[in-house]
Amino acid sequence: MVYLFSYGTLQKKQVQLETFGRVLQGEKDILSGYKLNMLEITDIEVLRKSG
Repeated sequence: MVYLFSYGTLQKKQVQLETFGRVLQGEKDILSGYKLNMLEITDIEVLRKSG
């Protein structure tokens, strides 16, 4: 089994459909010991998929 921790656009159903061809099944979780940082997304395809 492959695990994927997603925070951000990969949580959106439309992005999942365009990236993986299906809606992913998952559950909420946390990553202890990590901090959040803002990241400017400049990739045109990522911006298109995520709106």
